Amino acid sequence: MWRRLTPYLLLLPAFLVVGAVLVYPMMDTIRRSFYDWPFGAPFELEFVGVENFEALFSGSRGFVQSLAFTGIFVGATIAIEFVFGFGVALTLDRLRRGRSVLAAVAIAPYMVAPVAVGLVWQLILNRDAGLMNYVLGFLGMEPVSWLAQTTEAAFSVVLAEVWRSLPFVMLILLGGLTAVPDTVLEAARSDGASEIQVFRYVIRPLLMPAIAVALIFQTIFKLRVFDLIVTLTAGGPGTDTTPLGLFIHRLFFRYFEGGLASATSVVLLVVGGVITLVYMRFVYREVQY
Repeated sequence: MWRRLTPYLLLLPAFLVVGAVLVYPMMDTIRRSFYDWPFGAPFELEFVGVENFEALFSGSRGFVQSLAFTGIFVGATIAIEFVFGFGVALTLDRLRRGRSVLAAVAIAPYMVAPVAVGLVWQLILNRDAGLMNYVLGFLGMEPVSWLAQTTEAAFSVVLAEVWRSLPFVMLILLGGLTAVPDTVLEAARSDGASEIQVFRYVIRPLLMPAIAVALIFQTIFKLRVFDLIVTLTAGGPGTDTTPLGLFIHRLFFRYFEGGLASATSVVLLVVGGVITLVYMRFVYREVQY
């Protein structure tokens, strides 16, 4: 009996830590989303049911705008990162010399803290002394207020995030490409398959697990983006580039609306969970070599 219970007893501390660090805060946040409670008095709870969610989706708090921007930000950054990440990964996979060195250099931006990335791109995009407007001036174009106009600010945060996160996607896809056996590729080519057919019918199906992993992690990371946008645009101009993470922060620490902040966190949790399930259902595939 003790022999059968020993593995579970050894895992018990890990389950307790996970429960204390992850499960309990999540369940408590869900519980508090149905209450009205001020930040300064977290134990003075007043049950309001789904009123917090109704207040969010009514649009009066700016939640819908923040949700829309978060969706655009996630979709745009992931699409661009996968297109260019795939291209870089395929290029590096074909190299026989210097691939490790080039991969290490390419991943350097992902090793920089998001706060530092935001500050650096704030300097690059500065209207009066930034490198971006210097290049435009050299080309005979007028300077652009990258961080003071809605469309330009959205483009700027997408550009900075793509620069920072593209190496992560590239590295995951490169790992998937290097795991594809050469014998499988040689067999397909010897059967007369073109390079496009090899990619479509051999490489792409075998890469689906790596693609699913990259999609899941990148979606989660971008849904909770906070520090890069805070340092780059502070959610502006106005609230035009305010993601849900910054929206939750402002509700809680600026307006002391703990219930609304908890409700927004629950919505963010549900959105992330649904997207992950979609990826697992339609993207992830078990492969055997």
